[in-house]
Amino acid sequence: MFIDEASTDGVRPARSAVADRVARDLHDVVMQRLFATGLQLQGLAAVVGGSAGDTLTDAVAGLDQTMADVRAAIVALRLGEAGDPPSLRTALLDAVADPADQQRAAEPGMGR
Repeated sequence: MFIDEASTDGVRPARSAVADRVARDLHDVVMQRLFATGLQLQGLAAVVGGSAGDTLTDAVAGLDQTMADVRAAIVALRLGEAGDPPSLRTALLDAVADPADQQRAAEPGMGR
């Protein structure tokens, strides 16, 4: 019994570190790329107009939904398997990221 608990405790921090790294990469790389692509499409939609512009606007809305899904995945990764609260580092990163997310949400077509 003691051996099982010790081996489980050794795996949990490693798993948590991997989940934190994946969540950070999703936030820092994937979200930024999705946002940049959305801005490009939004600018192009304004120039193109017509039905092509409407299609591009729909694509931006799809990216908005994808970004919301990725945010939900990041939160799930940071909470961990057992629903553990996020680490202090994660909480600080989230606190710093929130103003940027609020700014993005305030921009037309890039937030919900």
